[in-house]
Amino acid sequence: MKYLMIAAALLTVTTAANGHAQSPRNSATAQDPSLDLSTPEKVAQALQGAGYKALLKKRDDGGAYIESAASGSGFSIEFWCEGSECKSMQFYTWYKKRDWFNTDFANRWNAKYRFVKVAIDADGDLSVYMDISLVGRMSSAHFGDILDWWSVMSDDVGTFIDDEETKRLKKPG
Repeated sequence: MKYLMIAAALLTVTTAANGHAQSPRNSATAQDPSLDLSTPEKVAQALQGAGYKALLKKRDDGGAYIESAASGSGFSIEFWCEGSECKSMQFYTWYKKRDWFNTDFANRWNAKYRFVKVAIDADGDLSVYMDISLVGRMSSAHFGDILDWWSVMSDDVGTFIDDEETKRLKKPG
């Protein structure tokens, strides 16, 4: 009987050590509700739940998008959907063309920053975007982190542009 009790105790310790016991970190995650972001309407609700404005609109082709704002700057969220289920979304904003918006400028940003990328569009405007997969459910903490990244990086793009403008104004020429 003594050996049976020791074996049961060892089994309990081994199970806990292998991560099968509920840790405080796993408990907190279990309390974080998951979000179904498979439609523009659900994304708009999640944005509003996170304290952002979310105006759901339709393009001429009938596709939905969301207008919102972060850190005082407007942005949109575009969707790529198959039928009624969206597989990905893209946070997007842009800056009006400046003479020095070129591939060198865009490449300097893209080499330094990971999540938010920039490109020069056909009109010479600076496109700023971040793509997000919507396959499966997402925790509200993860969605909040995405919103935070977009907000912070949007500010950083503005600073990057301002710094470039300042350098160009100081350059003798």
